[in-house]
Amino acid sequence: MDMSRFVRELIALRKRHASLHRARFFTGRPASGQTHPDVAWHGERLHEPAWHDPESCLLAFTLAGQTSDEPLLHVVFNMDQVERLVALPDLDERGWRRVVDTAAVPPHDIVPLAEEVRAESQACHVQARSVVVFEER
Repeated sequence: MDMSRFVRELIALRKRHASLHRARFFTGRPASGQTHPDVAWHGERLHEPAWHDPESCLLAFTLAGQTSDEPLLHVVFNMDQVERLVALPDLDERGWRRVVDTAAVPPHDIVPLAEEVRAESQACHVQARSVVVFEER
């Protein structure tokens, strides 16, 4: 595995998203002029994080951009030993593109901005013990 390629692309992703280097804590409410909350927490189903379930092995969240032109990010952590089918937030006609999938074989584990890898419908398969990051198209 070419770790330097993975880290280089991860740094590029972080630089594209001001929401990944905030100066303030998340509030769960939209920032002024925004329609989406700064962070929305999910489990396998949208808006249903299993905070009080000690057996839960999946957590997801959606980050809003800090500006209107910054795309949303949706991140899924599957710590379970089995693959899970996880709902994706509905973005009308815009949809999502998969930019990171730690279960994928390199170089498909992280995709440069120029490549388009569309998410399948309104749900995604997340492999066991992996992280998947989606970016709004």
